[in-house]
Amino acid sequence: MSAPDLQTTVLLTGLMSLVHALVLALIYRISPRYPGVDRWSLGSTVMASGCTSLALFGLPSSPLMSLVVALLMLAGTAILHDGLARFLDAAPACRRRALTLVALPTVVLLLLFAPADHSLFAHTATGALGVGLLLGHCAWLLFRRPPPYLGLAAQFTSLAMGAFAVLLVGWVMWAGVSGGTTGTSLLAAWTSGFLALLVGGSLWTAGLSAMLVQRILFELRESEAEYRTLALESTRLHEAAELRAVEIERLATVDPLTELSNRRHFFARAEQELTRARCSLAPAAVILLDVDHFKRVNDTYGHQAGDVVLRGVAATCRASLRGTDLIGRYGGEEIAILLPGTNPSDAERVAERVRASIAGMQMVVGEHRIGVTVSMGVALAAQAHEYAVDALLARADEALYHAKQSGRNQVVVNATAALLEASPAEQHQGIGF
Repeated sequence: MSAPDLQTTVLLTGLMSLVHALVLALIYRISPRYPGVDRWSLGSTVMASGCTSLALFGLPSSPLMSLVVALLMLAGTAILHDGLARFLDAAPACRRRALTLVALPTVVLLLLFAPADHSLFAHTATGALGVGLLLGHCAWLLFRRPPPYLGLAAQFTSLAMGAFAVLLVGWVMWAGVSGGTTGTSLLAAWTSGFLALLVGGSLWTAGLSAMLVQRILFELRESEAEYRTLALESTRLHEAAELRAVEIERLATVDPLTELSNRRHFFARAEQELTRARCSLAPAAVILLDVDHFKRVNDTYGHQAGDVVLRGVAATCRASLRGTDLIGRYGGEEIAILLPGTNPSDAERVAERVRASIAGMQMVVGEHRIGVTVSMGVALAAQAHEYAVDALLARADEALYHAKQSGRNQVVVNATAALLEASPAEQHQGIGF
């Protein structure tokens, strides 16, 4: 009556081992290819084949059959051990030690016991000892060096493997001491052993699966954190690139000393404004400003004082203009201003306001207080042929020249454009030059 119980137990154990192999293979297939996980499935498959062989042929009555079953169970455990060591990133020397110190000596002993009179017990005890030692080393690896993210899953698997290893090694020691080699006691030992394997194998397979899931979840969290870090870094780099682009554009368009538009940028923007004005024949004015006796300031107080004067003049001009007006450093101590939509009388008033503001300034340079004046020439456009930037600036430069020749610190309006709005009496008398 005992043999069918053993056969049923072994068959259930074999089927369960096969289920374990399929579950591990499925997890391995749908998850990242972690090292060693494929060996878990292969080891369970080899152990299932050993159980199946025993279930099909019953309790082995020949030394060859008991040898085959013992070798299959040992091989399956060795493969499982190798897979676990690889999964835990154990050193290759660790895997080799388990093979040379446990697996190979066990195989040698199994072969040596093949012709013995009590080979059935010898194979059972030797195979159980080898399997127990390998599982014990698996439990030790999980206990000694589990990655932190495995947590309770590693402890649970270590406990399941360690308990089964202690059971096997303890049975071998007890059998050796008590001489349990009779058929009845051996049959009971086989039945108990496979029942323990059925339970223990299920437990550590569940633990291995949980470990694999823990590793997947951990790497997903790591990937998410890395993605967030990369996203933040990308945003930072993008913002830095935008700031750099703004800075490059500013350097390309702004005069570094006065922080006004540089000559090239002023010409480009003035051309756009005058093109729009020409389409509707809207009035526009250009003012060209020059600091009086600027060379004398540099020679008397130094070039740093000249820089202070230019910055002060530029700031005063900017504060006296509208947001739609354009202003730029024309060259040296000259500043150009474009007043869109401004008629001649308003343009002259704006220029006079700027001149008076600058004349009333006192610029502090060290212990010195420097007062400066400016001369200004104004040119106006009111007809289609007068909206060219170069032409307007040339006429404004002529007016500026007359302001310099007339004693400086004054505004001169180009008479050609001014007469467009002048009354008949003013046209007869003339405005500017």
